[in-house]
Amino acid sequence: MDTNKKTYNSHVQISKLLLKPYRYKTESGYMVAYWDLQDNLIKQAKYKKLNAEPMYFNPIIEVFLDKEIESRFAEVVDKIRRLVKSDSKVFNFKTSEVEILRNFFKFTYLRNKELFRAVKGNSVLLSAVQGFTHSYMLGAAPSSIEHFFKGKRIYILCNKSKRSFVSTHNVLYYIFYRNINSFLTVLTISPKLAICLSMEEINENGVVVPIENEEIIKAFNRAAYLTEKNHTEPYLVGNGFELEELRKDCATLDPSTRIEIAFDESP
Repeated sequence: MDTNKKTYNSHVQISKLLLKPYRYKTESGYMVAYWDLQDNLIKQAKYKKLNAEPMYFNPIIEVFLDKEIESRFAEVVDKIRRLVKSDSKVFNFKTSEVEILRNFFKFTYLRNKELFRAVKGNSVLLSAVQGFTHSYMLGAAPSSIEHFFKGKRIYILCNKSKRSFVSTHNVLYYIFYRNINSFLTVLTISPKLAICLSMEEINENGVVVPIENEEIIKAFNRAAYLTEKNHTEPYLVGNGFELEELRKDCATLDPSTRIEIAFDESP
């Protein structure tokens, strides 16, 4: 990100890094398909423009997110892809790499506009401070939510089925995992990869889980829909076929449904 330019675009919530695996080439440039949950239409947008706002984050935060959070996360994702390609189920990540993954979850959570508005709106002091911007919150708040992500078990999900994971505007969503009787926080990396964090502290190493069952992938996508629909400006990103199938699948889905999954963690 060149913040020396007079203007630059900030990807507020879902970054280009997470949109790129869904892009496709057209005469108008690279586009992504998304299902707008407000009007129920499947649309397309330039992948560099979706969720981008001119100079939303200040230059210091923009560079920090680019260099310290997203670029480091991309390096670990490259290692994950090599791991998946080798069909290994061994979770052999260094402590520093695990922290990079957790940091990405943490800053993704903090990038949420609804969270920023809630934090500012619920404080008489902060609501009166004109200089309290979303950039300021990203710079000041990480340590206060460290306990949400510390010590949580990491699951790397390798989608071996013919179906695809979708992603969401707000990036993180939740699904109930019967194996541990608790929820997982899910972050989609690509149509074939996702990372989950346990919401409870589990003092064990992470696990790599190949998934061949299409019904499990469809369950993850339904969970993404149910989480996302409760946000403002909700939409899901994915390939056209998957979005169409998910739209049909969710047409009669009870909003109070708790989506549950289970899978084999054995080596």
